[in-house]
Amino acid sequence: MNIYEIVAKEMERLEKSLKRKGGVLKNKFNNSMLLDYLDLLKEEDKPLPNDSPFKTYDDWEDVLVKKEKSYAKQMENIEKNKYIATALKSYLDQNATSEA
Repeated sequence: MNIYEIVAKEMERLEKSLKRKGGVLKNKFNNSMLLDYLDLLKEEDKPLPNDSPFKTYDDWEDVLVKKEKSYAKQMENIEKNKYIATALKSYLDQNATSEA
């Protein structure tokens, strides 16, 4: 496997990563809405739903905050991957005729 093929394979991996952006944004939005709803339930002093896997609202909130951080990190990586993909595409374009 030559360098061109390695870069092309990495480019494919990055493109898959970039396609996940919509899903990550949707999950991030849903998580934020759930955090807002949770705050409302806490303010109104509503009991936890019977089928809740959490013992307290704070336990539930801790999980959602961790997810929020995870989604933020995923978005950071996707943004970074955009720049890397641009650089790799430039390399592939410049070396297409000599390596193909």
